[in-house]
Amino acid sequence: MLRLTAEQYERFVALRRGAYEGKVCEILTRKYPKHTEAMSSDQLLQFVSVGIGRARRYGIANQRSVFKFIVLMLIAGSRFDEDPAVQYILEDQTLDPDDRPEVLFHATVNTAKRSM
Repeated sequence: MLRLTAEQYERFVALRRGAYEGKVCEILTRKYPKHTEAMSSDQLLQFVSVGIGRARRYGIANQRSVFKFIVLMLIAGSRFDEDPAVQYILEDQTLDPDDRPEVLFHATVNTAKRSM
């Protein structure tokens, strides 16, 4: 059986996290060029890293859900989660944490459609 030391495990986790962050940056650049063009690669990577941390604070762990949270940060503002209405959803204990970004996504789209 393969055994990893705590240090080896931490390095492995950091490598995986780095690969995920890079993938998210690539997708954001491709799908949301108008929102990312003003950021350098390092700034975008930092933005994604902060987004992952902010999502985790709300118990959001699934990569797809974390990605949606980061997209919401990109579109609605990097501190969108500080809005009381948004916090209400992000802290709603009746919702699975990984479902919360999807609920917010739909609420954001519906609000945008009504304001057009």
